[in-house]
Amino acid sequence: MKQLHLSDQELAALAADLESDRVERKQSLSGDAPTKIREAICSFANDMAGHQHPGVIFVGLDDLGRPIGLTITDEMLQQLVDMRSDGNILPIRSMSVEKRQIAGADVAVITVAPSDSPPVTFKGGESTSGSDPGAPSPVGRTSASSANAASRATRRSI
Repeated sequence: MKQLHLSDQELAALAADLESDRVERKQSLSGDAPTKIREAICSFANDMAGHQHPGVIFVGLDDLGRPIGLTITDEMLQQLVDMRSDGNILPIRSMSVEKRQIAGADVAVITVAPSDSPPVTFKGGESTSGSDPGAPSPVGRTSASSANAASRATRRSI
């Protein structure tokens, strides 16, 4: 299994990638962001592009990869950790949740390892595959971009 804790240099490279099927950004956990984060977790676990490297979700960056000044609390980190085992993502994935520094500001970083045995599915109200609306659906890749990073901080592995 690939290492889930990315070095400062690896995180900076991913954060600077303007279009990537390994990076997703969310400004906060409001609105549909929790659902989109779960979908991205499935996408990165399914590794449709065959990278065999972890995918990264940044919470607290805008669409251009700039920190928005979101306060990263222990409660937020726990909410992100709980996404792994709340029953919406099957099978349960290997991922880590950390508070890291991006351009001098705190950001939550979720790192998701590719699955050894896809598909990883997202169970929601509707299937994204167009078949049975109650059936679990595998989720593919999403694209996003990010900016320069400098990092170090708190880590929670699950």
